[in-house]
Amino acid sequence: MPTPPASASRHQRRIARLLAIARAGVRRAWSRMDPASTSWEDQYQQEVAGPALALIAGAQVLAARESDVYVADVLNELAFGPRTEPGVLRPEAFTGVSGDGLPTGGLLEQAVAHAGQRYNDLRRTDLSETLTVTRGPDIVLARQALDDTQDYIDGLVETILADTARAADEAAMAQRPWVTGWVRMAEPGACSRCIVLTGRFYLFNEGFERHPRCRCTHLPAPDNRTAAGRETLDRLMAVESPDSHFAALTETEQDRVFGAAGAQAIRDGADISRVVNARRGMRRAQVAGRSVLLTTEATTRRGRTPGQTRGPRLMPESILALAGDDPAERIRLLRLHGYIT
Repeated sequence: MPTPPASASRHQRRIARLLAIARAGVRRAWSRMDPASTSWEDQYQQEVAGPALALIAGAQVLAARESDVYVADVLNELAFGPRTEPGVLRPEAFTGVSGDGLPTGGLLEQAVAHAGQRYNDLRRTDLSETLTVTRGPDIVLARQALDDTQDYIDGLVETILADTARAADEAAMAQRPWVTGWVRMAEPGACSRCIVLTGRFYLFNEGFERHPRCRCTHLPAPDNRTAAGRETLDRLMAVESPDSHFAALTETEQDRVFGAAGAQAIRDGADISRVVNARRGMRRAQVAGRSVLLTTEATTRRGRTPGQTRGPRLMPESILALAGDDPAERIRLLRLHGYIT
């Protein structure tokens, strides 16, 4: 199976390592929060905000520098344009804001409100369960609330830095006129939503769809109006296709990422995008006395495949349950509901 450019894989590893280092540093800063403090807001401003935001800003600079080097390296490796060198970005310009253009300071400060809300939720739960749960002192609940907020902070830090790296990627690519767009590259261990999008070509004016903590990246792509450009683009899209990512996973990993039923449907020949997108319109219903999962995705005249039944489609989970151990019936139902041709 073809492999991604070595420089692109290296870039993903470096960004992942940077995210881990920054996450650990901000964790240390947040650990200064005292559950017995009379004002978490005041303590955050006095002891946490300064070091945490300085660390994030420093990591953003490093992410932008890495992207500056990466884009030059991967373009030279792909060799579809003139040789190029890094040094086209001003890394400091990428600090202080998130991928949505919001100040990082304001986003991180929301962790205090998040912790306060978590404490109130724990307090209500503790009071409502006094018959079965021994009430601990408030300090215990406060400590748990601060600890539980750590996951929110981790996700925030990872998303900010991954977005910074992607913004720097795009800025560095835009400096090279022979780059007309990019191909999406999923990270190892990507979720099903990202795997469905990987390998697609996008122009510069198309946004990068991502979810919180998404670490997918760009592969610079050439103008496909030339023979050499088309050849390079086809190679990149083949390397990063959803099918290649699915095939690279073990069966256990396939079941974890796509769900056991969804993964089995794909192994039976179902289109990955139809399996994943079906979950957007999923609901439960009764059919012939049995509880089944249905979806309204890809059920319009434009969305249906030839031979697909009209109306809501059965989800792969219900198809497998209805077909039982009959592989022929499984294939028939997958075809009837538009998952395979």
